[in-house]
Amino acid sequence: MRAAYLHSLPQKFAALIISTALVFPLFTTSAHACACCDTYSVTGVEEWDVLNVRSRPSARSRIVGELEPGTCGIEILRDRRGWLNIRSGGTRGWVNGRYIEFR
Repeated sequence: MRAAYLHSLPQKFAALIISTALVFPLFTTSAHACACCDTYSVTGVEEWDVLNVRSRPSARSRIVGELEPGTCGIEILRDRRGWLNIRSGGTRGWVNGRYIEFR
């Protein structure tokens, strides 16, 4: 009986490791989760891309900065027809409002 129990330990250990690997991500925060609560953040931007911050509320205006996907702590200063005047760290300018969400 004891030999059968010892023989099954590697299989039980492997099952535990696999179960942990599948369940653990459900309880961890994503790389882009906001550390601060009740704030605005960048959303809908691919991981390899950035959200352009512009000098005026227009897609044709000069780019004055960039926000990484998941950037949080964004302060909204004004709203003009779907464009948001924002401040994030040292960056200030206009972004398309569809890429900003409240978290």
